[in-house]
Amino acid sequence: MLSLGIRCARVILSTAGIVLATSLQGVPVFAQGTSVRDSQPPPLTTMPERTNWSYFCDAAHKTEYDAALKCIKLTHSGKLTVSVGGEIRERGEYSDHPTWGQDPPDNGYSLQRYALYEDIHAGSRVRLFSELDSALEYGRDGGPRAVIDRDKLFVHQTFLDLDLWKSGDNYLRLRSGRQELSFGADRLVSIREGPNVLQNFDGFRLTLADRGWKTDLLATKYSESNPGIFDDSPTHSYSFWGLYTTHPFFSVKDTKIDLYYLGTDKKLAKFAQGNAREQRETVGSRLAGKHQNFDYDTEGTFQFGRFGSGDIRAWAIATNSGYTVSPSSSSVKMRFAFEGGVASGDHNLHDHTLGTFNALFPKGAYFNEAELLGPYNIIHLRPNVKFELRHNITIWPDASFFWRQSTSDAIYRVPEILQRASGASRARYIGSQANIELDWHP
Repeated sequence: MLSLGIRCARVILSTAGIVLATSLQGVPVFAQGTSVRDSQPPPLTTMPERTNWSYFCDAAHKTEYDAALKCIKLTHSGKLTVSVGGEIRERGEYSDHPTWGQDPPDNGYSLQRYALYEDIHAGSRVRLFSELDSALEYGRDGGPRAVIDRDKLFVHQTFLDLDLWKSGDNYLRLRSGRQELSFGADRLVSIREGPNVLQNFDGFRLTLADRGWKTDLLATKYSESNPGIFDDSPTHSYSFWGLYTTHPFFSVKDTKIDLYYLGTDKKLAKFAQGNAREQRETVGSRLAGKHQNFDYDTEGTFQFGRFGSGDIRAWAIATNSGYTVSPSSSSVKMRFAFEGGVASGDHNLHDHTLGTFNALFPKGAYFNEAELLGPYNIIHLRPNVKFELRHNITIWPDASFFWRQSTSDAIYRVPEILQRASGASRARYIGSQANIELDWHP
C-alpha cells in the first residue's frame, strides 16, 4: 500500500431483489416505446425506466401473481395505462483499514435501499415516470459517508417523455425532469449502482433514433444527495451537458462505435493540486463488439478545459476483452478476460496545468464490489475468468493490481473523492485485490 504498507480489505454480503415485478426470464431489454407488442415478458433490470411492460397489456399474459400490477388499463380504450413496481436491496459490509489508516481500522455495517415506481403511458407518445427511493445506513463507525450511504426519502426520478416524431422503431424523444443517465460501458456516465445512493440529474435529454444512429443531446444539473427527507435539489453549482452518439461500425458485424462530447462546470472541485472552479470538456470514442467467441470493449478519452486560472490536460484509455469457451461436452461456459486501463495523474502539483483525469459520473463499483479506488491517477490490470454454470449460477474470480500513474498525485475513489494525499511518498505501487463473486439469478 502507499508508503505506509497498511493492509486494507472489505468483505461484502449483498442480496437484492425486485419486488412487485414481473417474470424472471432473461431476454434482451426492450426500448421504451416499441410499437409492436412483445412476445416474451421483459427481464428484471436495475433501470426500470428502460423496461417496456406492453407484454402484460394482453390479459392472457397476466399469469404470475405480480403481473396484475403491470399495464393496468385506466380507460376502456386501453390508451391510458400504469405499471407499478419496486426494489429492495439489503447489503452488509465489513471493512479492515479501507482507507489506508485514515478511518477506523475495522468496521461492519448495514446498507438498505428501497424503491417504488409508477410508469404511466398516455397513448404511444406521452409517458410519465416517477420513482421514490429510500437509502438507509446502520452501524457504520463515524456515521454514513456523505453522498453515497444515506438519503432517507427522496424523489429519485420524475420525468415526462414526449415523442415528437415516431416511425416504427425510429423516434425523436424529449425527456424533461429528474432522471438517471447511463451511456456506453458506464465508465463516464452511470447510475452508480454500487453505492447505496444512486445518482441522478435534473434537466433535458433529446434522443434521436434513426437509421441505425442513436444520438442523445443533454442539458442538466447534477442532483445533490442530502441525508434527510425530500431535501434533494438540483445542484446549481454543478452543470453537465453533452452529446453522445452510437452507430454500427461500418460493415463489421456485431460491432458499434460510440462518439461523445461531454462538458461539466463545477464551481468547487478538489484535487491534490488544490481547490478551484473546474470547467472540463471531455471527448472520446468507444469501440465494442463481438466476433465469434471473442468480445472486446475499448475506450479512449481526452480532457481539456480550465481549473481555476490554469489549464486541464488529461486522458484515459480502458479495455475489457475476453474469449469465451463453451465445450459441447461440458455444461460450463468459461470467459477468459483481461481488463485494464490507465487514467492520467498530475505530474506537477505546483504548475498551472491539472493533469488528473476526472471520470465524471462513473459506476460506483468501478473495479470491483470493494469500491476502494476510482479511475483517477491510476494504472489498473485485472485478469479474470468467469464460469457460467447450470441453474443461472455464475462464479467470477479475479485479481486486480493498481499503480499510481503519477507519483506526485493522490489516490482517489468514486465519486471524485481524494482518498489519500501523496505526501512524501514516491511509491508507485498501491496494492492488489483478490475478488470472487457468486451470482445466482433464480
